[in-house]
Amino acid sequence: MKCKICFENASFFTTENIMPQKFKAHYYLCHNCEYLFIDKPNWLEISYSEAITDSDIGLVNRNARLSVITYAIIRLFFKQEKQFLDYAGGYGLFVRKMRNLGLNFFWQDKYAKNLFAKTFSAEENNIKNYGLITAFEVMEHLEDPIKELEKLFNLSNNILISTELLPEHKPKPNEWHYFALEHGQHIGFFSRKTMEFIAHKYGFNYYTNESDIHLFTKKKISKILFKLVMRFKFSLLYRYVFKLKSLQEADQAKMIKYQKAS
Repeated sequence: MKCKICFENASFFTTENIMPQKFKAHYYLCHNCEYLFIDKPNWLEISYSEAITDSDIGLVNRNARLSVITYAIIRLFFKQEKQFLDYAGGYGLFVRKMRNLGLNFFWQDKYAKNLFAKTFSAEENNIKNYGLITAFEVMEHLEDPIKELEKLFNLSNNILISTELLPEHKPKPNEWHYFALEHGQHIGFFSRKTMEFIAHKYGFNYYTNESDIHLFTKKKISKILFKLVMRFKFSLLYRYVFKLKSLQEADQAKMIKYQKAS
């Protein structure tokens, strides 16, 4: 079995029942980059009958937290006047929050319906380059993660990701909540070593909070300042002190104009 990240040999790790007891998942671990993945997940069409699972009750709080941290990252390290993309952005809640904070975010998702960021679809606006791309709770869903990452790297030099790092002791599926056996959508798990391999291969600097937030960037930034930004209270204070003009009013006017024309 070949690893889906570094294409070195991966060995059998374990088998586990998922969704619940409907399918058997066969997990493989790469000993080179320590990527853990499921081989041939043949249940995904069933698993994605709903783009967002009923068990994802943390979606709203996650968007609130990540919007605060992302705002601080963009304002402190990158150019705020750029256009930004939320890749696989679900119902558009994160894009709506970021636009309300004054940042020109756009939405993309192959599976979910855009409820909160209509008229700000990346496809409709035909944007070729972004100041930063966010991909939150996406990587663990991908059958071909390198293919998707290369798409993102071609669109931006700055990619902000959220996915929980595989613990160093390599837990079994019933020992770690992030395997998400109840819905079967999590099929690939990244260790710190995996992330470092990706960064080195594609020429990026890699910054992480050692837990669930990861930044790939061509720019060298202060590790101390990055760690500060990872503290929610710091980023929340920064957002209140260094506010931008919200895009909400302009977006509402655009939506009214769009509705009248359609």
